[in-house]
Amino acid sequence: LKTNMFLIRRRLATPKLTFELLNVGKYTQTKVAIGFIDGVADQQIVNRIKTQIKNIVIDGVIESSYIARYLEENKFSLFSHVGSSEKPDTVTAKMLEGRVAILVDGSPAVLTLPFLMYENFQMSEDYYIKSYRATMVRIIRLFALIFSILMPGIYVALQEHQYQLFPIKYLVSVLGQISNIPLSPTLEMLLVLVIFEILNETSIRMPRYVSMALSVVGAIILGEAAVTAGLFSISSVIIVAISTVGVYCVPDEINSSSILRFGFVAVGGVLGVLGILLGMAGLVAYICSI
Repeated sequence: LKTNMFLIRRRLATPKLTFELLNVGKYTQTKVAIGFIDGVADQQIVNRIKTQIKNIVIDGVIESSYIARYLEENKFSLFSHVGSSEKPDTVTAKMLEGRVAILVDGSPAVLTLPFLMYENFQMSEDYYIKSYRATMVRIIRLFALIFSILMPGIYVALQEHQYQLFPIKYLVSVLGQISNIPLSPTLEMLLVLVIFEILNETSIRMPRYVSMALSVVGAIILGEAAVTAGLFSISSVIIVAISTVGVYCVPDEINSSSILRFGFVAVGGVLGVLGILLGMAGLVAYICSI
């Protein structure tokens, strides 16, 4: 905790930088530091955060994510409500913008509040490049995330209901691919998504030198074998692969975007393009509500 506080203090050489210490956890008595710049951060927000942390009743706090769960406005929300960073320069920049930093003893990740969703589209290197370049890259990340979430669902919706919207040449290619597929387009896409999620989870938890080989085997050899055997169409495999790559443009939203992909595939398979539009409207309304 003292090391992390020092990393921030060496960048903010001002007496207005304030840290207030609290102990959280019945058995661990973990030290938690609330850091802010007096006169820059909103004092009402600082007091609210202190009150929330003081009211935490828990046996022990091992990592900062324990605290984050108690600071979220809606614990069942798909999207995160608390910022997190392991880079001292990023945390310092956010404190200069008026945010409050929460440091937990034993954890390298510092929480920041208030949190705005567009912070997920910011990367640490954005602070060191020209503003127009950073803006363009953030817009690309946003469109990549939207494209990745919607693409599998739109493909299923067009294939199940509005196939006449496909270009003629591509429609002929698709019909040739799916003629021998035993599954419906919706089940096929859901199964491909599940397999990619399994491969992703496996590669993360395997040793590094094994995970790279597993990724190559899973993505190329297994995919090619499944297409050759007639289990999946090549279009479904390609679309899920592109969608998965796009999701990683915004790593902080991987959890929510993975769930949303399944949701849009199910809605698109049942209601078609109308279902995709209704799902988008519902998602925008939900995001606005939080």
